[in-house]
Amino acid sequence: MHPNIDILCDVARKICPDKIITLNTNGLLLPKMKNEFWQSLKKNNILIRLSIYPYNIKLIPELTNLFRKNSIRLNIWDGRKFYLRKAKCYQDDIENIWQNCDAKICHQIYKGKLYTCPTSAYGFLYNKYFNKDFYFDDGIDIYSHTSNEIYDFLFKASKNCATCLNKGRLINWQLSKFKSDEWDV
Repeated sequence: MHPNIDILCDVARKICPDKIITLNTNGLLLPKMKNEFWQSLKKNNILIRLSIYPYNIKLIPELTNLFRKNSIRLNIWDGRKFYLRKAKCYQDDIENIWQNCDAKICHQIYKGKLYTCPTSAYGFLYNKYFNKDFYFDDGIDIYSHTSNEIYDFLFKASKNCATCLNKGRLINWQLSKFKSDEWDV
């Protein structure tokens, strides 16, 4: 987790005072988190969404106790199956794609930038590894933009939506074999 995640929680609440804010995690680092982290979650009324995978399922009892101890709301998401969303070519109707997207609320923070969804945040890895040149959002710098600019960026369709299939193909979670068909449909 980000070393200043407690401060990021404060910023997120300031930007979105009336919204449900969810922090997604696989939970592996939660037992090591300091008290400031837990206090920030509670103060900012932030929900933790714990993604369950085959490698972390044994931690559930320990993590559940940790959440009870700190009075933090917990939502468990079963990540043992997920959708491949990336299309192999560009699509035209990005507004319709965005309107029907269930990942548009899965904002990501990576290296000081906020992204609309996981694909836009980490799509550069696809391009780099498979020598492709698909467009992925550049994100928005959280340190140099106002809360209104960030909000406007997060809640509208982008060119990145042109490579998304929304639901795509459902697959079982597994360790990567580093093949492009693990990304695209």
